[in-house]
Amino acid sequence: MDWQIQTENQILERLAKRLKDYRIRKSYTQKELAEKSGVSLASIQKIEQGKSVSFNLMLAVLRSLRLLNNLEALVPDVSISPIELLKEQGAKKQRVRKKSK
Repeated sequence: MDWQIQTENQILERLAKRLKDYRIRKSYTQKELAEKSGVSLASIQKIEQGKSVSFNLMLAVLRSLRLLNNLEALVPDVSISPIELLKEQGAKKQRVRKKSK
């Protein structure tokens, strides 16, 4: 699947379906997942309807479903090759500056 061509709503809908399927596969009711996550039942329902929720809330749900390790694939660590490290001589970028026109 090419996530880049999906709209935000399409992505939320796909994630909602996957999370619901995963919850059902774990044999949790929405209420049980809400209790395990420490979030409201209404929040679980919002997630499964593909509605927007806070990232903190989503992290709590992912933790309860034991899916947090998947975040590594979502935002992988940026590693520097040894050659690049030598070029930078240990200076790690702190910000990006654009040249003014």
